[in-house]
Amino acid sequence: ADTGPVLCPVRRATGRRCPGCGGTRSLVRLLHGDLRGSAAAHPLGPALGLLLVAWAAGGRRTTGTPVDPRSWRLSPPVVALLAGWLGWAAWRARRPVSR
Repeated sequence: ADTGPVLCPVRRATGRRCPGCGGTRSLVRLLHGDLRGSAAAHPLGPALGLLLVAWAAGGRRTTGTPVDPRSWRLSPPVVALLAGWLGWAAWRARRPVSR
């Protein structure tokens, strides 16, 4: 996940990271058990990973089938994650990246 071309259209066009830049690397590192690396790639990556696991497990527990994304409601943890994500994006957008 760390090698290869930059595919983010926002980063390619502006030289600045978008709110999701680093999210994929963060989740890949989290799935490999690298919590510190996950947080370094994107600080909200570990929280997003836990939220996705809880969301998927909750749907299977109550219905016995995979979760339908259209049925997902905004809960306080989701709102907090979105607020943190937007705050992080605004802070990080202040400076350009070197690559």
